[in-house]
Amino acid sequence: MANSLFFKIKPHVRIDKYRLIEMFFMDYIDDTCDNQVKYKIESAGDPECGPGTTGYQETFRVDFDKPEDTLAVYLRGIPKEFQMYLEFASG
Repeated sequence: MANSLFFKIKPHVRIDKYRLIEMFFMDYIDDTCDNQVKYKIESAGDPECGPGTTGYQETFRVDFDKPEDTLAVYLRGIPKEFQMYLEFASG
């Protein structure tokens, strides 16, 4: 398993909720892995369009410093409080 996991915000989530979800989710990951992670938020869709437009999608790439943290987060899955908003994405 690589030291990265990918999560995406589900399509039904309103764009004005993205940043709030990102902040709380990143805080959860930081606490789980003792702040030994890096994030990259990748946006997919038409570059002429932006947040709030049809076809816009954000994916979190979480790079873990320790492989055991990657495995632990993967096996735990997405916490219940985020399951309505996030899902695993292929990397």
